[in-house]
Amino acid sequence: MAKVKVGDLVCLFRRKKKGLGIVLEHAPDIIEQAGAGASFEEVMETLSALRGGSYLTASQYRFELKQKAERPELIDYCLSCNTNWASRSKKEFVRIRWFESPSFYEVDEPPPGEEWVPIEWVRQIS
Repeated sequence: MAKVKVGDLVCLFRRKKKGLGIVLEHAPDIIEQAGAGASFEEVMETLSALRGGSYLTASQYRFELKQKAERPELIDYCLSCNTNWASRSKKEFVRIRWFESPSFYEVDEPPPGEEWVPIEWVRQIS
């Protein structure tokens, strides 16, 4: 399967309602793209080490990382997709403008908009 690129029409293939959107931006390393002054691997290793200790310490690290970043919203997207439940680290993300929103687990679906999602969650529509 070909990797999606900017300008491709995509969907979230695992959702009940797959949605339809266009890729606006590609970030091979979302932490680097955020301009936080650290690599993805450094951030994940630090958070992993801090999770064993105090929650406050991990929370403080996230806050400091977002303060240093040029685009702090990218830090949020990355860290929300790389929590304890994630089986693999998700480093590569794409920003999608939705024309038709995919289904969500919540009852109320948000209106179509823009969203960063891991590249492995999307498939190109041919």
